[in-house]
Amino acid sequence: MKLILAVLMMFSITTIHAAEFEDGDYFTAHIIRGSVTAVCRDRGYTRNVHYTCSGSYLEPGNFSKLIITNDVDADRVEFNYTTSRGKARRKIARIKDGVSRPVNLWINTLTQRPLLKRGENEINYTLTKNKEVVDQGTMYITVDSAPLRTCMHGYIRTFSDCAMVGNICGEYFRRYNNCQ
Repeated sequence: MKLILAVLMMFSITTIHAAEFEDGDYFTAHIIRGSVTAVCRDRGYTRNVHYTCSGSYLEPGNFSKLIITNDVDADRVEFNYTTSRGKARRKIARIKDGVSRPVNLWINTLTQRPLLKRGENEINYTLTKNKEVVDQGTMYITVDSAPLRTCMHGYIRTFSDCAMVGNICGEYFRRYNNCQ
């Protein structure tokens, strides 16, 4: 009986940790904001535009690869999760040599949805090989919030359109090292 129990415990330990993100299971969400004056060339004219920018990013990264931690041979992973609004969602990534393509954990745009939200995240995953399920499990990922950071006012000279506020704010945060 003890031998059966030991084998079952060993099996459950290996299946619980069949996959994990290369960046781990703990992330910190940073909210940043600031203001910038952009000097733009627009249709042959130079003009100044003032923007108030805000954004957020995850540490250690907005994207991470899923690493298969046991001998499961898989070519695809499907993540199933619930958004902060209660909607069921799924994400799919290809796997090659036990490592997935980078998975979007935090970026939210018109075409991209994040896998994680602030707080505790329960992510169910299914590993498949040639469309056949080879393993399933649940990952628990924590995203804590860091204090708000504000950058000093910045100035950017750009040759792009002044209406591209996303590009201007992105460049502003890059130049000011995300307000650090």
